[in-house]
Amino acid sequence: MEGSSQGEAPRRLEGKYLGMACCWALGLATLVAWNCMLTIEDYYYKLFPKYHPARMLTLIYMPFAVVSMAILTYYESKIDTRKRNLSGLVLFFLSSLLLLLLDLASSGKGGIGNFIGIGAIAGSFGVADALLQGGMVGDLFFMCPEFLQSYLAGIAASGFLISALRLLTKAAFEKFPNGLRKGVMISTFFEFLCILVYAFLFPKLPIVKYYRLKASTEGSNTVSADLAAGGIHLNQGDENEAKRHERLSNKELFFENIDYAVDLTLIFVLTLSIVPGFIYEDTGSHQLHSWYAIVLITVFNACDMVSRYIPLVEFLKLKSRKGLMIAALSRFLLIPAFYFTAKYGDQGWMILLISFLGLTNGYLTGPEQNALGNLLVLCVLCGVFAGVALDWGPIPVSWKKPQIGWTKLNFDGSCKGTAGKASIGGVFRNHDAEFLLGYAESIGGATSTVAELAALRRGLELVLENGWSNVWLEGDSKSLVDIIVKRKQVRCKEAQRQVSHINLIMPELQNCVVTHVFREGNRAADKLARIGHQLQKPKIWRHIPPDDILQIVHEDAKGKIVFRRR
Repeated sequence: MEGSSQGEAPRRLEGKYLGMACCWALGLATLVAWNCMLTIEDYYYKLFPKYHPARMLTLIYMPFAVVSMAILTYYESKIDTRKRNLSGLVLFFLSSLLLLLLDLASSGKGGIGNFIGIGAIAGSFGVADALLQGGMVGDLFFMCPEFLQSYLAGIAASGFLISALRLLTKAAFEKFPNGLRKGVMISTFFEFLCILVYAFLFPKLPIVKYYRLKASTEGSNTVSADLAAGGIHLNQGDENEAKRHERLSNKELFFENIDYAVDLTLIFVLTLSIVPGFIYEDTGSHQLHSWYAIVLITVFNACDMVSRYIPLVEFLKLKSRKGLMIAALSRFLLIPAFYFTAKYGDQGWMILLISFLGLTNGYLTGPEQNALGNLLVLCVLCGVFAGVALDWGPIPVSWKKPQIGWTKLNFDGSCKGTAGKASIGGVFRNHDAEFLLGYAESIGGATSTVAELAALRRGLELVLENGWSNVWLEGDSKSLVDIIVKRKQVRCKEAQRQVSHINLIMPELQNCVVTHVFREGNRAADKLARIGHQLQKPKIWRHIPPDDILQIVHEDAKGKIVFRRR
């Protein structure tokens, strides 16, 4: 092939723009399946509320990705790039198909078995990511910069496009969980198309043939199958020329670019300690309710995608290696910013903050990943893994105010022993967190479930007595919430009697919502329930709380966060 030994590609080589489009599509394919799983986390939280799916699935995904990438990096010079990339695409396709089949087979039901199956698929996504992302970055690093930039832009676009698709499916099929399968079906079909693109279209482009032949003559041992797919076979003279070039060892490459490696690790440590776990579990619901986390994820992905194009403008590109390090370190100031925004800020400030996180993530990632291949992808995955691990920390819990016009009841039951002495307690507050009413009493011998139900029943009786029509009922017993909301059956006759009484009262209310909160967000009711053990007869406090819970009521009104260990 003419010009194969020159330093620059001949101008007449065709296929550059088609090659950029192929690279963008392959970048999209690299993370479209994983992003599809991430953006339906709200659906998984309904199926698996006890398993922290946003954190657990990422924590499963990352060890497979990091270990696979480490192995592939060590043996990089001996692994055929074409087979590696095709294996990654095929594994993404098969795993996406399995995710769809699992949801169909289980009819969209929860349970530990289905969660283990989804976790196994998340692990296979990690292996596929290591195969494809490292292989593609290494392969495109030999070619023109526009190819690598297009590939990385495709990776960023996958998050935004899938998030936008999730918003559309949620809007169109919010009452039909089966609508979520449409997004998985689209990603599965797209992965199949990308297998065909990489196998048959991309290697036949003239500009791709040129760069791969050039890489081979400069000592690369991993592109022979790519050349054969493009119809090029090396002669003995080309092979002898290749032998005269030696590649730097992984160790030499790493130490020459250690600052880039550290930058990437720090960038993703921070990003993945916030997205997606913190977003789905620790930011509350605000006025957007179930849409809130999805909107935040979409905004993050949109800003991440846009910012990856910023370095294409020459005067906006950050070229200083020292400047990149300073910028990566300064992003850690976002940690207290997110903490105080979650505690005191409204949804507008959180959206602004997540936008900045996305912009800096995409802008700072581009220059480093353009600099090196497999080693930097390994550093990315190590940073992601560390971020996910750091995200698995204590859960910040706080009491939330009801909306204007609503009254909130926090209730709790206390039981000493399996069926020992039990007591109940509860507290009513308005949208300004003002104390309206509190109650506590001893109910004699009862199980913990009966005590929780009795606390709720007594609270509902007081709701009717005081004429409150819009009521938010909140307790720290997940099993009780499931009994009331999901109509789960109870065997105990006394519990059945309490449930029947509750079911008679609730329809009389204009609006009624029942939710679960961790005990750290239910401290006032918990304290009143324990006070009930000391009472000889039922007691009610109106407008002025008892001294025992006065401080808790003030702290709840200020939005105090109490950290809960997992």
